[in-house]
Amino acid sequence: MKDFSFVRNEKLRSVIERDFRELERLSTDTETKAAVVLAGSILEGLLVDALTVAGKWDFDSACQQILSDLIRPARTLGIIQHDNLSQVVKDYRHLVHPGREIRKGIRLTQEQADLAKAAVNVIIQDISRWYDTPSGKAAVALRLPTASVPFEKQRTFLRASEHSIDVRITCALGSTFLLFLTNNSDEAFDIAAAMVELDGAGLGNVTRPQRGVTWTVLPGKGIDVRWPDPCHAMFDLVRKRGKFEAFQYTVAIDIILECVFDDEQRQLKKRVLIQVDPVNKSATQL
Repeated sequence: MKDFSFVRNEKLRSVIERDFRELERLSTDTETKAAVVLAGSILEGLLVDALTVAGKWDFDSACQQILSDLIRPARTLGIIQHDNLSQVVKDYRHLVHPGREIRKGIRLTQEQADLAKAAVNVIIQDISRWYDTPSGKAAVALRLPTASVPFEKQRTFLRASEHSIDVRITCALGSTFLLFLTNNSDEAFDIAAAMVELDGAGLGNVTRPQRGVTWTVLPGKGIDVRWPDPCHAMFDLVRKRGKFEAFQYTVAIDIILECVFDDEQRQLKKRVLIQVDPVNKSATQL
């Protein structure tokens, strides 16, 4: 059994030790998927703990990152020396959801499972060595144990909702519709589809990421969401709301987002107020 005493978070250490024991018992030729998923979980736990100690994120924020986004800062901070993990391991969360596994066309082999197990041992070695470096020792000295942080100073986890996302329409002109979404929550999520509605009626077509592309919105980050051209949202809006109006008018529309989180699918709805120019079939968000 590996020594995980360097993991500072005791609850996380317990989970990592349990997963590692299970991983060691697995046969990579007959239990390929289980090996990759457990390896990814262990790697994520190790990096969450180390990056929390290093001060990159607090624990809750670190837990919302995907594995590939934990690897980059860990390499930059010198926590790990090896970052050439296979894409299958980096995307191990997709394997938890059969639908994603099918959509992304993931094919698992014994070689990938063997590489995943080997990666765990390499990262364990890298992180344990980092704690003995001056930067690792300094990080430990500066960090207070979670239990000693006063309750009133602990950060409250903010769930993704219509209140914690911002939507800004950047272009609504003729057959073009484009918006920028900002995620102010502590949850990362994928956008599976987006649509525009007026009083519950759809405007234009539904937009989805192209095959092989994922619209992932990380905490504190933003993303462009573009409707395929031609998009008929503005044409439909003018026809339904004021086809014969010659002057500009104000109306509220809803941006509907079908979002996929780690363990569930949720719909987020954001109402925005726009000023419509029916002659040019354009709109500006107010």
